Amino acid sequence: MFVECLAEGRGVSLPAMAVALGKGVAPVAGAYARARKQFRVPVAEFGGVQEALAVLASQGYVSLASTELMNAIVDNHEAPMVLSSIIKQNVTDRGRTMVNATMDVLGGAGISMGDSNYVGGAYMAFPIAITVEGANIMTRSFQIIGQGLMRCHPHLLDVVEALEADDAEAPQRFAAGVKAMAGHGLTNFGRSVKSGLAAAAPFGATGEVLGAEADAAFVARHRARLDRLAANFAFAADLALLLGGRLKFEEMFMGRLADAVGAIFLGYACVHHFSRSAAAADAGLRTVAEHALLGLEKEAHDALRGAAANVPPMPLGAHRAVGGLLNVALRPAGARGAPDAQPSDTLVKACADLLTRRDSTYAETFLVPGGYASSKIHKRILDGLPLCLEADAIAATCKREKRDPTADERAKIAAADAARDAIVQVQAFDKLGENERLRPGFVRPALEQTEAWLADRKPPAAAAAAAAS
Repeated sequence: MFVECLAEGRGVSLPAMAVALGKGVAPVAGAYARARKQFRVPVAEFGGVQEALAVLASQGYVSLASTELMNAIVDNHEAPMVLSSIIKQNVTDRGRTMVNATMDVLGGAGISMGDSNYVGGAYMAFPIAITVEGANIMTRSFQIIGQGLMRCHPHLLDVVEALEADDAEAPQRFAAGVKAMAGHGLTNFGRSVKSGLAAAAPFGATGEVLGAEADAAFVARHRARLDRLAANFAFAADLALLLGGRLKFEEMFMGRLADAVGAIFLGYACVHHFSRSAAAADAGLRTVAEHALLGLEKEAHDALRGAAANVPPMPLGAHRAVGGLLNVALRPAGARGAPDAQPSDTLVKACADLLTRRDSTYAETFLVPGGYASSKIHKRILDGLPLCLEADAIAATCKREKRDPTADERAKIAAADAARDAIVQVQAFDKLGENERLRPGFVRPALEQTEAWLADRKPPAAAAAAAAS
């Protein structure tokens, strides 16, 4: 249903659109990349295409995991305004990233509109939908932190209420609140330094792990990194309060803090989803979760580093000390152990293979179910994937064994070639637009101009013959 709404540009909620892209469009884009060949090689084997597909797979997983967690929170009769803003801004931006990555993979097939184009409608609709529902600019640069600090800080509201009160105990409550805020900041600084030093130590919970790792160890490793980043963010938020009322005018600074807390929350959502789903999934879930979590952890760390480097000016140059303190909290042992590792090329390829191969059941388990589209193109592309994989395996075997394919193998290769040809076709229209359809004899000005240019280039005799005819 989501996929059909996307293809036709019909309205669905923005987080749902992002989930639809991850579930409905991602596996089709992977199958298309396997079917489409360039230089006699499936484009799914091109490193640049694999980078785009890995983004599509991991951002789709982030959207799926975070939206499922948010739905569970709402189903529990909670109304978390700040988390709602985080989900809206982050998931919709990631949806826009996914649709752009899909367009990069499809190329001309994503541009030529028609029944064979399953992403063009979403590409046109997504930025419009984001703008109509409220541009993410204000959500990121003002709402998340501007409202979040007051709603989520454990002591700030007490201090504000004490300032507004006029009873005799108000000064004591104010002093107690300020003292509690200072203690909160020191606690977060201590947690940041402690977790940073632990990560920098040998065998610390850092980096990418390829190969065998128990599910519990995977969850513990990433939870430790997210806990560290959460302490880093909490300390940064405490320091931001030193700006006082000026903070609400420092939207670039608040935007960086919003980027950090958004990535941290989405990271916890991915860990939560993995811990609930790993027992019923194969290693593909671990692959996409690892890629997604490494990316989110790097996003959060880089955003906090950017905040530390751009603390708004304070009297007596205090902003330099604030930025220095935040940098110490972020990297107490220097760069060692910092949660800013990029996914390796090996992990990127493995993540892309989840969409272009079927060695893992990840796509069938988490993506394909629940998707529906009235057009036949989705089914045609997905049905062509096993044919193309089998034909590619036959060709590789024949090349390795230096032999010609058997009659049965030739039949399978021919079936795959026919599927490929059907998949890569786009629509061609004799008449395009209302004028051509409704006005007999109408010729587009561009075509008239082309005919005039061609007539001018003909030799005089040929031009006269053409005029006489």
